[in-house]
Amino acid sequence: TQDLLGLGKKIVQLVRPGKFLAVSGISYNSYDRFRQDFAKYPLRCLKIEKSEGWAALLYKKIGSR
Repeated sequence: TQDLLGLGKKIVQLVRPGKFLAVSGISYNSYDRFRQDFAKYPLRCLKIEKSEGWAALLYKKIGSR
């Protein structure tokens, strides 16, 4: 999760507006921090899957950046 948080801006820049970003392997211990950090990006969370201590999220990029 630390890597995703540190590289979040670069990762999001690689996604075109209207396209999707899937992120998985987020531990429940890091889940809230991850969601708070990624809330600053132009992404809409479409789906969250949780299972046995881990989460996966599907985002869609919004806007023109």
